[in-house]
Amino acid sequence: MVRRMSDFDDRSSLDQAKALLAAGDVARARAILDLLAQRYPDDAETAVMYASALMRAGDLAAALPFIQRVRAVAPTYPAIHLNEGLCLLAAGQLDEAVAAFRAAVAAKPGDGRAAYHAIRTLSASGALDEAIALHRAASADLTNPEYLPSLAGALLPDVAHSLAHMQQARDAYEAAIANLGVPRTTLSEQRLLSAPGSFFAAYQGVSNRVQNGQIAAYYAALCPDLVQSLSSGPSHAPRLRVGFVSAHLKNHTIGKLTRGLIAELDRTRFEVCVFRVKAADDEIARFTDARADHVDVLPASLAEARAMLAAARLDILLYTDIGMEPFTSFLSFARLAPVQCVTWGHPVTTGHPNIDYFISGDALENADAARAQSFYSETLVRLAVPPTYLYPARHSPIDAEFAFPDGATLYVCPQQPAKFHPSFDVALIEILRRDANGILVLIDMFALLTPILLRRLRAAAPDIASRIHVVPRLDQARFYELLKEAHVVLDTTHFSGGVSSAEAFEFGKAVVTLPHPDLMAGRVTAAYYRQMGVERCIARDLDDYVAIAVRLGSDAAYRAETEAAIVAARNRLFLNTDGVRALEAFFVDAAARV
Repeated sequence: MVRRMSDFDDRSSLDQAKALLAAGDVARARAILDLLAQRYPDDAETAVMYASALMRAGDLAAALPFIQRVRAVAPTYPAIHLNEGLCLLAAGQLDEAVAAFRAAVAAKPGDGRAAYHAIRTLSASGALDEAIALHRAASADLTNPEYLPSLAGALLPDVAHSLAHMQQARDAYEAAIANLGVPRTTLSEQRLLSAPGSFFAAYQGVSNRVQNGQIAAYYAALCPDLVQSLSSGPSHAPRLRVGFVSAHLKNHTIGKLTRGLIAELDRTRFEVCVFRVKAADDEIARFTDARADHVDVLPASLAEARAMLAAARLDILLYTDIGMEPFTSFLSFARLAPVQCVTWGHPVTTGHPNIDYFISGDALENADAARAQSFYSETLVRLAVPPTYLYPARHSPIDAEFAFPDGATLYVCPQQPAKFHPSFDVALIEILRRDANGILVLIDMFALLTPILLRRLRAAAPDIASRIHVVPRLDQARFYELLKEAHVVLDTTHFSGGVSSAEAFEFGKAVVTLPHPDLMAGRVTAAYYRQMGVERCIARDLDDYVAIAVRLGSDAAYRAETEAAIVAARNRLFLNTDGVRALEAFFVDAAARV
């Protein structure tokens, strides 16, 4: 007889494991599930939970065969197909994942999570017409309306197969968002937290102000509790109380960009509070917490988190990033402080009604102030320099063998695949055609996405395909060693490097960049250059980008001269308090306006 969890009294153990997974305690959850999986090897619910624990522990080799065996026993259980698809995606098996997600949709029509993953993988695989058709059908029959904006976002491929693919997906996305309409029901706010956002919309190289405003309006109507005011006004404390809120104040781009602001704000005028979405314990998290005046971990409930922030009597609430994960995105709908701001951690406007200011920098924006403001729902704040305080990296050299060809010129583009806009391909290809000794070095950051990018590049230029080299995903030390070996670092055009460009400058490397004409997502590297006063590597157009890159790669004397100029000027980028002082002045002015 098949033993089922429902036949026995171990339900509480499964619930405990589920709670531990939700809290991020994967090791303890897995210890419980190891026993339950042995006791109930054919129970579908146990299998789904166990596979989730194995995936989160990085043990795909165990997760995938386990769930496929249980799928054969319980083929009608929808979550089995969903988890199989997630395992296959993590393993980089895109076509197989598409089939699993199709099965999940068939097993549970109208389920937003299954439809989201099916649409997203179809779009990623290039089957955009099928993705659009599935989006249309799923949207009409959706049982969980919190997923409706997510289904639209799923139409956008993480890496487009071509410019036409990207444009068709973008058109479909914009039409889907425009048709969100007014929800026919209201929901409790905690349900919203399971719905993925439209994160990859920021990589399209076009404004998202209209779409983000429409999404915000939809969620505000779907859950009116989100948009409430709990602020009791200014604190009237001797020092302005400033709160930093993020899920990423740790060893993460956001943590690296923000820790210096927290450490360097003038404590005679400001009291600095850090609010974490989840506890973190790494070098950057410990550094940040040690320099804050107060540190709290927000409760998992949005209502309780709002209450905690309101009770803190903040004068200024600063979200370091909105749009990278759901909790802070939905938290930021409420009025919890007299002044509420967001900054460039996720470089796109929020559309949220209670975010007052977007803190940016002059060089990060179009020189035409009115045009720059048109891309933001918030009031745009243009500091004289980018709002950050950067520390040099602590780096001990290591032996790192990359096995590049002898005598090759290394053009290293150290960005994740989603940043490679299809229109950028022509520059990469032309660089290799002009420099016969050149090789393009990419980093395999995502098993699913890198092959799509490689196919796109190699199909466009078979003649240089053999000179595109991919190195495995790197830890921090090996990443630094790769930067040090680079002859030229190539910035992506529509969504530029941020911390990675600063790290290249630290090692004296020239980064070739073409700033986006309008959007700050594509202007960060150029803004760093302008802060340093070194502008020879800022291109005017793609032809100029190629010319600068090839000259740096082929002219050793010019490259050395350029690197020397960067080394001489990098003190203007690192340990520079200009951004902190500018931010302080803004805080004082904004608080006085309330």
